[in-house]
This record gives sequence, structure tokens and C-alpha cells, in this order.
Amino acid sequence: MVVDIRQHIITLAAVFLALGMGILIGMALVEDRALVDQQRKMIDRLEADFAALSRDRDQLRARLNLLESELKASRKLLEEIFSKTAVGRLQGRRIAIIAVGDSLDDKEIQGVTQAIEYAGGQVSSITKVLRPFSLSKEDDQTEMLGLLGGRAGQGEEFGEALMEDLVSAVVGGGNLTIVPALESLGFIACKGDMVGPVDAALIITGTQTQPEIPYRDAGAHLVNALKARGMRIVVAEPSGPTVSQIKNYISSGCTTVDDVDTPLGRIALVLALAGADGNFGFRDGAKRILPNDFLAQLIGQ
Repeated sequence: MVVDIRQHIITLAAVFLALGMGILIGMALVEDRALVDQQRKMIDRLEADFAALSRDRDQLRARLNLLESELKASRKLLEEIFSKTAVGRLQGRRIAIIAVGDSLDDKEIQGVTQAIEYAGGQVSSITKVLRPFSLSKEDDQTEMLGLLGGRAGQGEEFGEALMEDLVSAVVGGGNLTIVPALESLGFIACKGDMVGPVDAALIITGTQTQPEIPYRDAGAHLVNALKARGMRIVVAEPSGPTVSQIKNYISSGCTTVDDVDTPLGRIALVLALAGADGNFGFRDGAKRILPNDFLAQLIGQ
């Protein structure tokens, strides 16, 4: 039998090619199996991590529910303390509210008013300062100078004179013509009864944005005008403002209450309007949450 060398070479090449392909296929199968095993392990780890996260989430949710329940119970307790201790503390006193800033909406002002009335007091008027007390138009200045009797100068002196007359109207019933004039020029919005004197002035401050009315252009003039009349001043700020102004009033020596929209804040507010001096609340500058003598009385009860 004659062997064809060419055919023999082709046969051997085919055998080696098949062998090589077999080796490659075998290696691929091994690698695929290893990859599958690796992916399965990764999936197992992810499932374990997800299960752990789910447990943590459930625990956090349970903790949050517990904290919410405790907060609700604490708030209810403080509201009961307010209802039992505030009655009669402001009996017969008239309070003028002056708001500087946009931190307290009508609903929250109503809450402060209700707290004062629950304690036996009366809110005589509510005045909102809407813009700095300064004028740029000559005709506006002429009109206002006429109302002020020509005694105001320009710039800061002008603002001080306007604030003095506004305070005179709000807390003492004097120069009532200044109120509609300032309202018509967009300086203030005012409602209430300004006939007769008041016993204390409550300034509400704080803004949600960078204040359009800097302290020096309204708050400082307001405090100076009230002090000049010997008026008791309490400055309050709600819990929500982004830009707090209360430190400026603390520096002016005013009694202050922050978080006035909370039960603790309302308790401190009534006590401050009744005569307790200090800086009450939780923010920087506050010295204590409530007056010490009140806490002593509360514990004694």
C-alpha cells in the first residue's frame, strides 16, 4: 500500500487542529464555569448586603416611629404645662406686635396672638415692617418731612425720625397720621387698635433669605425708639428662619425668646412679657430655656 505523504500531512494537520480546538473549547468551558461561580458568589453577597440594609432600614424606621411618638408625647406635655401655667400671667396687659422680616406668616402670628390672649393679655395691634426706613424720591421725602413737621434730616436721621413717630403711634397712640402715610408708601402693613398706651412691645424677627431690611435700618431704630419711651421690649423669633437676627437684639440688651412657635417658646414668651428678663431658647446666645424661678415653681408644684 502506497502512502501519500501529502494526504498524511493533511490528516496530521487536521488532527492537531481538532486537538487545538478541543483544548480551546475546554479552556473556555472551564473559564465560563469559573465566571459563573464568581457571579453566583457576587449575587449571594449582594443579596446578603440587601438583606442587611433591609434590616437596618426596618430598625431605623422603628426607631423613627419611637422618636416621633416620644416627641408627640413631649409636645403634649409641654402644651399641658403651658395651659396650666400661662393662665392669668398677662391679665389686663396690652401688647403691641411689630414684625421685622418674613419669618413669621399670618398663621404663626395668630398662634403667638392666641398664646398672649390665653394668658389674659390683649394684642392691641400688629405692625409689619416691609422695607428699610429710607427714601430716595424727593417728592416722597417732601411728603414725609411734612408729616414729621420738618424735624427729620436725611439718610439715617430720616429713618430714625420715621421710626420714632411710628413707635409713638403704635405704643402710645400719638401722631396716628403717620401710620396710613407709611402704609401708602409701602413701609408697613398695620392692623389693630392704636388708641391708648400699651404695656409691652413684642418684636418678631428673622428671615427666610438674606434680610432685605438690615438690623441697623429697622431693628436698631425700633429698639432705640422703644427704649426712649421706657417700653418693655421682648424680641421673639420662630424656629424656621434661615437667617437669624436675634443676636443683634441680644447685643442691644433686649430680652429674647427663640423658637417662639413651639410650646416651650410660647411658655418663655408669656413669662418674658410678664416681666422675666433674659435670653431664652436653644440657639446661640440663649442663656437658658426657661426662667430659673419658673422652673423652681414648676418643680415645687
